[in-house]
Amino acid sequence: MTIAHQLPAGCILKGYLVTHADGFEARLGPDRARAEAYLRQHRGTQIEPLFVVRVATCSSGGC
Repeated sequence: MTIAHQLPAGCILKGYLVTHADGFEARLGPDRARAEAYLRQHRGTQIEPLFVVRVATCSSGGC
């Protein structure tokens, strides 16, 4: 299984979430190849990217 996605604007990839057949979820780091290997080794059913949204802030604090 391969993952094809585009990062949404203002988002930073933080890792991947792999769901097992029994519902257990494992959070992995941002290494896609490692997440795909984990998915195969543990017979996961789903893999999803995890993002963090960065909101722009003013340095002066008066926005």
